[in-house]
Amino acid sequence: MGGRVFLVFLAFCVWLTLPGAETQDSRGCARWCPQDSSCVNATACRCNPGFSSFSEIITTPMETCDDINECATLSKVSCGKFSDCWNTEGSYDCVCSPGYEPVSGAKTFKNESENTCQDVDECQQNPRLCKSYGTCVNTLGSYTCQCLPGFKLKPEDPKLCTDVDECSSGQHQCDSSTVCFNTVGSYSCRCRPGWKPRHGIPNNQKDTVCEDMTFSTWTPPPGVHSQTLSRFFDKVQDLGRDYKPGLANNTIQSILQALDELLEAPGDLETLPRLQQHCVASHLLDGLEDVLRGLSKNLSNGLLNFSYPAGTELSLEVQKQVDRSVTLRQNQAVMQLDWNQAQKSGDPGGGSRADCHHLHGAERLSAVPPPGGPHFSPV
Repeated sequence: MGGRVFLVFLAFCVWLTLPGAETQDSRGCARWCPQDSSCVNATACRCNPGFSSFSEIITTPMETCDDINECATLSKVSCGKFSDCWNTEGSYDCVCSPGYEPVSGAKTFKNESENTCQDVDECQQNPRLCKSYGTCVNTLGSYTCQCLPGFKLKPEDPKLCTDVDECSSGQHQCDSSTVCFNTVGSYSCRCRPGWKPRHGIPNNQKDTVCEDMTFSTWTPPPGVHSQTLSRFFDKVQDLGRDYKPGLANNTIQSILQALDELLEAPGDLETLPRLQQHCVASHLLDGLEDVLRGLSKNLSNGLLNFSYPAGTELSLEVQKQVDRSVTLRQNQAVMQLDWNQAQKSGDPGGGSRADCHHLHGAERLSAVPPPGGPHFSPV
């Protein structure tokens, strides 16, 4: 009986003692254990999981517990493909990389075995992601905007396609006989002034090819047989084959030089009947007017005067349309021309040439100024 009472009393004393000792120790730890640590006993502390200190057991209040970066390069954490590790205070999270999403629906996970990240098709989610003239193309983890032909991505906005100016950038395939004109998403090639599309080829297309019509075809009059005249027209045709718009002034001088040499040494032209001589003179005037009209399209506005040893002289004035008469002077010859009667730039030619079988050639010859050589004043 006495023994049982003693055992109960002893157990009660132990029960009273242990809770009292625990209370005393916890109050001691609370006074100096650093933040993010737990008490080991009355004289020692240990950092909580996810934190570390210089020593594994902290025995002085001067030490601190610092967050462990589980996402650091040397960490053993592996989140798997298409994912990123995000460090948190005392822990970490695995999340899918931008452009990917978890199949599981969970926003975060802890290791590679829980990874269900898969590519997001941004183009399907937002069909209008790429702006006008652009097509969205899904890529692994992202997307790109591809522009339609004739457009390019704007550097400052990778979603916006803008027109490519093929003409100014040199990306066109226009023939040298044409001028490039930019259009939205494309371009066209048009014949230069004084040029026309070759037979069977449309104008204003990418494959347009043109031929020069600035240098009019100038051949001997029908029915006239003269070696001197034929040699003159051979020279003219050679000039036409080698003609370049930028050298129109030089070409005019060369034609007039050849004409002056013809008048200086007419050769077998002097043996022609008088009526045919008249016809040749009229034909030369008509043909020269046609050629000069075409060549003048490549000249700058202004007055040009030419004179040659045999007396051939030319006054040629290029100007914009006016509402008054145009007066040309060459030595003693003066011509006043009505602008409204002048050939317009869009007209195809200078009218019909003299027919050497008709008598009006003699009438044309009578209009040529007096001796010293013919004075041509075409408009």
